[in-house]
Amino acid sequence: MDPGPLPQATSLADAARRQKPMRWLPAAWTRVLGDVPASGGSALVFGPPGSRKSTALLLLLGHAVRAGHTAILVDGEMGSGAIASLVDATGLSRTDTRKIRRQPVRAVAHVDDALRKSRASVAVVDSVSALAGEPADALRWAELVDLLLVVAHVTVEGRPRGGTGLSHDLDVVLRFGRGEVRTEKSRFGPGATVPIDELLQPPTEVHDHRVVQLHEESA
Repeated sequence: MDPGPLPQATSLADAARRQKPMRWLPAAWTRVLGDVPASGGSALVFGPPGSRKSTALLLLLGHAVRAGHTAILVDGEMGSGAIASLVDATGLSRTDTRKIRRQPVRAVAHVDDALRKSRASVAVVDSVSALAGEPADALRWAELVDLLLVVAHVTVEGRPRGGTGLSHDLDVVLRFGRGEVRTEKSRFGPGATVPIDELLQPPTEVHDHRVVQLHEESA
């Protein structure tokens, strides 16, 4: 007897769960992001100053390069001095740090070029709120990499600066707060609330804590 056609996935989340997840993601990140498929995913990260968004994301890039992936920090506001201090705080090894590319940008239009030229598989844009120009087309950026994380400033109302467009377009929305990170939305699973310290673990035990610069891409 012919069983008929197989049932179709009822949502993007159902379809994503049928794919193999990104195995390199640390367990704490998988809890808040969900089972991001190997085919790709994107996230909006927001929270007040001092909530350690940039530190956690730099460490995530460290995990990516340790797993053999290419990674880039598209730097819209920090500058090399601030990043050097951030690198020192993370405890990333010199080897991992030098593998993370850094591209300073000042406008939304420059992000596309940075991502295309880098051919990175994992990218952090920090932050989109500091970039001049038209509203960010984060969906287009997400097509250029396997995993995209976009940082946004927070408004006085406590929402990500950049409007509802980014929150709607990207797969996951993470809110960094006082000592914790909470999933506000995920197309890849239920999400969670985890202590920020769980996202601040370096890839392995580090023996060399000297401050080093990220490799800066040429313009």
